[in-house]
Amino acid sequence: MVAKLHKQDFEPHLNEQFIVHSNEIGPVEMDLVKVSGQTTGKLESFSLLFCTAEGKAFRHNTCQVTHPAMGDFPLFLGPVDTGKTDGIYYEAVFNYIINNNKEG
Repeated sequence: MVAKLHKQDFEPHLNEQFIVHSNEIGPVEMDLVKVSGQTTGKLESFSLLFCTAEGKAFRHNTCQVTHPAMGDFPLFLGPVDTGKTDGIYYEAVFNYIINNNKEG
């Protein structure tokens, strides 16, 4: 089982490069450009926005992601329209019910 990833795991790596291994187009270099969300009551909700300058896009899919400090982990990513034209953007969305048993 993969350990849960939390907003605070990604915040120190804002504007850093991640390698996303897509089955459709192979490895893609992406920058983490935004980490947003909050924890309220019993729900942790956050999203990650990645950008790549590479021209090919891939569909929503679970991809293996590699980062020098965070290691390898699976992430469900999908392309999103941000209105920007400087690259292709992908988003990952997380929603967790907070468990006070501290399991992950």
